[in-house]
Amino acid sequence: MAAIPIPMASIVIAMSQGTDRLAGMNSVARSAVLEGILGKIFPEAARIRADIAGQNFMPNVEALAATRPDLVIQ
Repeated sequence: MAAIPIPMASIVIAMSQGTDRLAGMNSVARSAVLEGILGKIFPEAARIRADIAGQNFMPNVEALAATRPDLVIQ
């Protein structure tokens, strides 16, 4: 799964109780995860790709396709 909106990555990590379902997220969302409590609970979140969308939430199609997600939340 790839999540482009900012809060969605945090929601996916919290609801699935881990990072294994998340293949990519927005760079701003990644910063929020890593700087917050989720980053302390799930330090492996630092390995999730954060180049699937720009600051303006425009998807980077090549980077997104490289994650081979089964679902993209935009």
